[in-house]
Amino acid sequence: TTAGVVGSVVLIANVVSFGALMFHGDLSSGVPTAIWAMLIGSCIGGLWIALSTSLPPLATGIDSPTVAVLALLSASAGSTVLASGGSPEIAVKTVMLIFTAATLMTGAALFGIGATASSSYLRFVPYFVVGGFLGATGWLLIAGGVRMTSGGTLAPGPALWTGIATAKLATAVAVAAVLLGLRRWLNSSYALPAALVVMWLTGALMLQGLGLTGPEHGWYFSSFGSLTSWSPFDAARVWQPTWSMAALVPELLAVTVVALVSLVTKVAAIELARQTCGDLDREFRGHGIASLMAAPFGGITCNLQPATSQLLHHAAGTTRISGIVCALALGLIAVADLALPGLIPIPIVAGILFYLGYNFIIDALGRLYTQRAWIDLLLAIAITVVCIWYGYLVGVLVGIVGACV
Repeated sequence: TTAGVVGSVVLIANVVSFGALMFHGDLSSGVPTAIWAMLIGSCIGGLWIALSTSLPPLATGIDSPTVAVLALLSASAGSTVLASGGSPEIAVKTVMLIFTAATLMTGAALFGIGATASSSYLRFVPYFVVGGFLGATGWLLIAGGVRMTSGGTLAPGPALWTGIATAKLATAVAVAAVLLGLRRWLNSSYALPAALVVMWLTGALMLQGLGLTGPEHGWYFSSFGSLTSWSPFDAARVWQPTWSMAALVPELLAVTVVALVSLVTKVAAIELARQTCGDLDREFRGHGIASLMAAPFGGITCNLQPATSQLLHHAAGTTRISGIVCALALGLIAVADLALPGLIPIPIVAGILFYLGYNFIIDALGRLYTQRAWIDLLLAIAITVVCIWYGYLVGVLVGIVGACV
């Protein structure tokens, strides 16, 4: 239960940032709606995936490759509606309906591949491609943790090395060191969640005693305000489609392709990290049904999250309960408008990101280094760089082309 709740906080941090990416400028009023839709989609879809997966436990949420394409859809559709004289409210509803269409298309495609047992044709993912994917994930987790604690980047500068920012960063590094030490020296599934609870309560009490709990001090996440629920059926009644919307069909297909490639690569990454083998057809069917279930309720398609899934695995073993709790916690926050991010100090969450990022990098590159597979190691590093700079989809495609050559 503790692992699931903590995992949900990590996913919420992504959801909030992705909401701001999907709707900005004139459409910024749609951010609360997008956050609500992502939370509901991750709850409904994540609950089904947690129950049906062959690789328990799994945590699910909106992933960055899919968000990148959805952000392009939002910009294209939103500008079209505004240019035709529509209000920002109508533009937001139109974009959300397009997101629902993308979710349905993705769900149908994934379920179709899994139901026809065709996923084996997608199994050609070379080891160094998976290693590059894991390495990029680890780097982005660490970079996200640094930005979370400092508001800056990895580069040294005044914004990064202020006194408070340095204190938060040092605390996060200490949290990661404690988690790594516990994983190395204690063989107990209760060690990590117990340590997280103790550090959470200790940090909260210390900040309370020092009078640093206010949002102006920056030790807690700021509240993302009241969320806005929506229904695709209600929005469809007032939607006024135009022929220009037909130009968005290729981008809708792109969402499906990105989700497909992302799922194959992430399943391979989970298998590699856990040294096991899953049923890819079962994962495709589960993710497809999850998207088809979430769409009528206004949810956006979700995908398994390797980093948070590994957190659940490290903290709670192979039980499905942690994944179920993680999904339910996301839904509870959406329905009850519970400001859970504002209850946990930022260095605790950042420390978890550092811990996961370190493990992903070691899993990605350590095995190749140990085996002295220098060509594969160079390819993995190159794919890591491509994924960081150009996105996961480009990195995976470049890796597969390189493998063929």
